[in-house]
Amino acid sequence: MSMRAFALVMGLVVGLFAVRIDGVHAQDLTLELQRADGTTRSVSVSEVEALGLESFVEMDPFVEREIEYSGVPLQAFIHFFGGESAEKATFTGIDDYAYSLETPNWGGGNLYLVTRQDGRRIGHREKGPFRIVDRGYDHARLSSKYSFNEWVWMIKKVTIQ
Repeated sequence: MSMRAFALVMGLVVGLFAVRIDGVHAQDLTLELQRADGTTRSVSVSEVEALGLESFVEMDPFVEREIEYSGVPLQAFIHFFGGESAEKATFTGIDDYAYSLETPNWGGGNLYLVTRQDGRRIGHREKGPFRIVDRGYDHARLSSKYSFNEWVWMIKKVTIQ
């Protein structure tokens, strides 16, 4: 095989591999949603984003830098997928850490289910694809990382009751 033919074959292999990698990254990742009636379904990043993204800049207490987050108010997510009569929601991460909140204020209206940071969808390296972020938290809390219990990341399951 000539060098030119070899280069052409290698170019095609690398090109096909790159397309496959891009396809994997472009997947619409999901979380499992369990409703009060016992039904379960998958909810994709696209479905969450279709509720209408809001963007804001907030200091991430774990990486200690400002990040532009985009997501939906947690209350909007809960009401849309769980119904207006929902009273409690539990968000569980891949490490089985769970955070629950209840009506009437669903975290004071400052909690967001975010799917993007700095304009890009959040991957697993950034603790995505779904994260809860507290918009407008008291920055005095930065001295203790343990006071950020509601910052759940890599959410795999939401149970709404």
